[in-house]
Amino acid sequence: MTLALVAGCGPGRAPSSAVPAPAAARNASGAATSGATGWQTATGSPEPVVPDARADSLLGEGCQRRDGALDRVALVLAERFGAGEPLPDTVELELLLRQQGAPYVWPRSFARSQSDDPALAQPRLRSWLTSSVPVGEQRCGLALAWRGAQSSLAVVAADVLADLEPLPIRARVGSWLTLRAAMRVPASGAKVVLLGPSRSPRPLPTAFDGRRLSAPFALDRPGRFLVQVLAEVDGGPRPVLEALVFADVEPPEHAEPEPAPGEAAADPAMELALALELMLAQARNEEGLPRLRRDESLDRLAQSHARAMLDAGRIGHDLGRGNPAERARAAGLELRSAGENVALARDVVLVHRKLFASPSHRANMLSPSFDAVGIGAVRDGSGRVWACQLFGQHTR
Repeated sequence: MTLALVAGCGPGRAPSSAVPAPAAARNASGAATSGATGWQTATGSPEPVVPDARADSLLGEGCQRRDGALDRVALVLAERFGAGEPLPDTVELELLLRQQGAPYVWPRSFARSQSDDPALAQPRLRSWLTSSVPVGEQRCGLALAWRGAQSSLAVVAADVLADLEPLPIRARVGSWLTLRAAMRVPASGAKVVLLGPSRSPRPLPTAFDGRRLSAPFALDRPGRFLVQVLAEVDGGPRPVLEALVFADVEPPEHAEPEPAPGEAAADPAMELALALELMLAQARNEEGLPRLRRDESLDRLAQSHARAMLDAGRIGHDLGRGNPAERARAAGLELRSAGENVALARDVVLVHRKLFASPSHRANMLSPSFDAVGIGAVRDGSGRVWACQLFGQHTR
């Protein structure tokens, strides 16, 4: 059964800049900064922070630990928000974390602009920080950007379940690298998945002793490599760390996600599950794979699980009614194998983009082993889409 959720010495700074420095950017204490930098030299965690009593005061007990890389991401967001840009979607936000050397997954962001004291935003900020129960240690970054008398406050938060030893962002073709990480929460298993310049992810041989894990991998061609750690934790398997490595190519100047194959197949007016089905079918078609059959029984299970995630306010594979295989058996379905993708995003196209960008999700989407799929999706009060793709291979 395959499941996937979409959900010391720190890295150095790179000389190039992906974000123009603002007219005046400051840390929470009001001291001028040089603005956020471009791609860092390595991805690792945790990263030390510059002591900032005001930032700690604004965050309060809602954040367990500040992280230097998240501070830089927050500065990017504060500058953009102050210039009138909206907060990024989840895919772009995760890419900004990779640019700034943070390996955390499922980050979330908060921003507010005002001409008064930034401390006036504190009640709303603290309410936002405590709106979800953290899994692992909640780490945050905070920054202020000023345009004249107008201040923009931005915060980035992420639940941290594991830490990553520094891994270079740039390397040479032919190099062997080793991902080394340590879990911060109990895990019954862990594995590492690599997505290279081709579209097909593959698992890496992974050593795991219950806390620490390591996985060597080779950069066998020029291009972009995404390495992802999946861990079996409470509630099922989920990604806990990600890092990008560019082999003999430079990272893009701007941290902007690319559209996923199949996005053009969706119409914003379509029913959610149909849009996800068409985008999935097109993505498989571009890889020379047959279209999966929509299965009514799997549809019912997927829709029920999407609704259960919305009601619980969190994504997961097991929300108290068993994992996908167990739920399928309880419904009287006989499957030779099963896989599940679950995600939360601002709209249905971003759900597809987020799933395809993740090695473990993409492995389910492009698996030649499955012959059927059930799709469920629901909107919450703010318009966000909670989605579930339940893949299956029926017994003959």
